[in-house]
Amino acid sequence: MEATFLFMAVLIGVFAILTAIGYIKRNSEKRITPAALAALALIAVGIFLGDIKMIGYSMIGAGMVLFIFEMIREYKKKHPQH
Repeated sequence: MEATFLFMAVLIGVFAILTAIGYIKRNSEKRITPAALAALALIAVGIFLGDIKMIGYSMIGAGMVLFIFEMIREYKKKHPQH
């Protein structure tokens, strides 16, 4: 159980570092939006709460849905229909 907790803690740390790097690059055209950050946070919490399957899977699912909606919104913003 301790190795699993350590693995999850490292994984969440990597997600946090990658998210911070993406957020710091503000000059980049592909910066991370607040909704995408919320989606990543939900996924990370879902992974962390993986022992409680109902809550963990619900958080991961909510994060994925939020991220997909954000991707669609960004695509529509960049490619407006006439």
